[in-house]
Amino acid sequence: MGIHAYENMFGRKPELCKWNFATNGFACAGRYHVPTIGFGPGDYLLAHQKNEHCRLEDIVNAALFYAELVKEL
Repeated sequence: MGIHAYENMFGRKPELCKWNFATNGFACAGRYHVPTIGFGPGDYLLAHQKNEHCRLEDIVNAALFYAELVKEL
């Protein structure tokens, strides 16, 4: 559902990667085996860093993706 929502929103396949930091997804995906999507605006390499920042366009696109994902669910 997440991949399909992304393709609908952005017109291309998402770039899948492994994050090098912890999220709350650890509990739901790792411990409880609930399918979990890690997605957010900005460069994930800057996430939770003192120099973290996001372009406004990234924030808007993330919100649009979340809305599209809800429609898929």
